[in-house]
Amino acid sequence: EVIQGDDQELRTSAVMMLADGKPQPMMLGPFCRLLSDPDWWLRVSACEVLGNLGDERAVPYLVRALEDDETRWAAVDALAQIGAASALQPLSKLLRDPREEVRMEVLQAFSRYSDQRLLPVIRSVRDRDPSEAVRERAREVLRDLNQRLNLDEGDEGGSKVDLRRLENPLDKLLWKVREMGASDLHLTVGEPPMVRLDGELQRMEGVGVLSPEHCRRYILGILDEEQRRELQAGHALDFCRDVPEVGRYRANAFQQWRGLCASFRVIPNMPPTFRDLGLPQELKELLDYHQGIIVLAGPSGCGKSSSLVALMDLINETKALHVVTLEDPVEFVHLPKLGLINQRQVGRDTASFASGLRAAMREDPDVIVVGELRDPETIRMALKAAETGHLVLATLHTIGVVQTIDRLVESLPPDEQAQIRSSLSESLKYVVSQRLVPRKNPEAHPPGKRRVAVFEVIKVTFSIGAKIRQGDTFKIPSLMQIGRHLGMKTRDMALMEMVEAELIDPETAWRYAEKPATFQPLCDPSRISAEVNAP
Repeated sequence: EVIQGDDQELRTSAVMMLADGKPQPMMLGPFCRLLSDPDWWLRVSACEVLGNLGDERAVPYLVRALEDDETRWAAVDALAQIGAASALQPLSKLLRDPREEVRMEVLQAFSRYSDQRLLPVIRSVRDRDPSEAVRERAREVLRDLNQRLNLDEGDEGGSKVDLRRLENPLDKLLWKVREMGASDLHLTVGEPPMVRLDGELQRMEGVGVLSPEHCRRYILGILDEEQRRELQAGHALDFCRDVPEVGRYRANAFQQWRGLCASFRVIPNMPPTFRDLGLPQELKELLDYHQGIIVLAGPSGCGKSSSLVALMDLINETKALHVVTLEDPVEFVHLPKLGLINQRQVGRDTASFASGLRAAMREDPDVIVVGELRDPETIRMALKAAETGHLVLATLHTIGVVQTIDRLVESLPPDEQAQIRSSLSESLKYVVSQRLVPRKNPEAHPPGKRRVAVFEVIKVTFSIGAKIRQGDTFKIPSLMQIGRHLGMKTRDMALMEMVEAELIDPETAWRYAEKPATFQPLCDPSRISAEVNAP
C-alpha cells in the first residue's frame, strides 16, 4: 500500500528498504506495477528487485520495460538474472538496435545463459555486427557459452580470428594467451613464453626458448617511434596493446641484463559488472555519496582494476554524473550511458596522477577515479578532492583494510600525519581489500575462472573515524566485528561466509586466514597435516 501511495518520499524509502532486504514472493505484484511508474528511479529499482526475486511471472512486464530508454539496461539485467527462455527472443531483437551500448548490454545478458539456441544468434553478431567492440564481445560470450555447454567448436569461442591477419608473431601469442583463459604473458630472454593461469605461472607448450633477438623483435615490432624513444630513454615503458578483433592488453616493456623483456595483462573485452565480480552490496551506497573517498586495496593481480571498472559502470548506468578518470594506461573504454565519462591516460593526456587530479577539479566532475594512489602528492590531492565536494574512487597496493589506512597515513611526512588522519576520519567512506583464492572443485570451472574474490570491508563510522584520528587503527578489527550488520567483515569473517556458501574449501580458508586456528577444526587433517607440521 505504501509503494502505491501518493507520498513520494515515503514510497521511495519503502522501495529502498525492500530492495535491500531478502526478496519475498509477495513483492512480485507491487514491483511489477512499479515498472510503469513515472519515477525512473522507482522503475529501475523494480527491475533490480524482480531480477533478484527470480520469478518467471515477471518476464512479460520486464519485456515491456525493454521499450523504456531510461530503464532498458536494468530490465535486460533482470531478465538475464531470471534466465527464462521466454526472454531470449525479445532480447535478441535488441541486437538490431543501432546503438552500440544497447547491443553490448544484450550480449552481457547472454553471457549468463546456458541455452544452445543462443549459439547461432551470437555467431551472427560475431560475424556481422558493424562494431568491432561488439564483435569482440560476441566472440568472448560465444567461447564461454561453448565451455558451459561442453561443446568443442574449434576456434569458435575466443574468436573466429583469421590468424593470417595477425602479422606480428607477438599478436598471435597474445591471441593464444586469451584463448587459454590466462591472465598474463611474460616474455623473458632465455626462457620460453610463460603465462599465469589461475594464479599459477607455467610455460607455454610448443614454444621454444626466447633469444635476445626474439624478444627485441617481438616487443619493438608493436611499438611506435615515440614509444621506442621513451623505452630507450627510461629503460621501461607502460602501454596498451590493442590487437584488432582479439582484444586489449596492458603491457610493460623493460630492460634487464639479458635483454629486452615484457609482461602483458589480458584485459577482458567487456567491462565486468558489479554482479559479475560479487562485490559487496554495501558498496552500492556510493550512489548516495556526493563527496568522500572509497579505496579498493589488494596485492597485484587480485582484481582491483576490475572492481574499479565495475563501480564506474554502476555509476554510468544509474546516475547522470560527470566522471573523470586518471588511468595508467586506459584499459576499458567506457561507452556513455546515463552519465558522461572522460578518460585520461597518465603520460599521454596528463603528466602524472597528481597533476591530473589538480586539473580534474577544474573540470566540473562529480566523480574522480584515480587508477593508483602511488605517491604522497597524489594522496594529498585525492583527499583534497574528496573534501571539496567530489566522490573519489581509488586503488592502493596493500593487503588488508587496516594496513591500507596505515599506508595512507605513513606515506606522508611525520609532520603531516596528524592532519591526514583527521582528513581520513572525515572523508574516507569505505575501504575494501580483496584477494583471489582457489574455488571449491576448481576442475568444474573453465581455465581462468578457478579463483574467487574474498572481500574484507570496512565502513568508516563515527567510532572507526575516531580510531583513525587518534592513530589507534589496531583497534579497528574489533569494531569491524561489531559492525557486521553494516556490512563490515574481516578477512576471516569473509572466508567463513564463503566456506558456508560452499564456494571454497575449509582448507583454502585455513591457508588464507589471519587466524588459521578458527578453520582448523573444519579441515580434513590429512590435507593440512604437512603444512601444520612444517618447521
